[in-house]
Amino acid sequence: MRLQKNGIKINETGIGLLIGDIVYYIIGEMVILLFMNNKLHISIGFLLGFLLSVFMTLSMSISVEKAIRYKQREAENHIRISEIIRYFVVAAVLIIVGITEIGNIVASLFGLMALKFSAYICPFTDKIIKKIRH
Repeated sequence: MRLQKNGIKINETGIGLLIGDIVYYIIGEMVILLFMNNKLHISIGFLLGFLLSVFMTLSMSISVEKAIRYKQREAENHIRISEIIRYFVVAAVLIIVGITEIGNIVASLFGLMALKFSAYICPFTDKIIKKIRH
């Protein structure tokens, strides 16, 4: 199963990672709302980190789908360049959050961890996606 819009493809693993990101975000927001002081500031930081995680998930999925069409050397270069772009975007957003204090920087880092959580539960989300597909 792939989502495709305007020539951009997201494979099953990317979909599973996005599901994991969303589950992580919901759990994280519940924890923030139940246990934290300064809920708005922390929630904004967590949301920004979560959005970075979604950006990275989509970027990686799209990069892999594009790299499949290239020869080995071109594919390696494409993956490397897209990885560098992802790191610069994440660094820039975290620096902006840290400087402007628009959100809590620690919460942003926790939101960014959604990608790690998604990777760990990916075998489960893959099973669910396969059951839905068949």
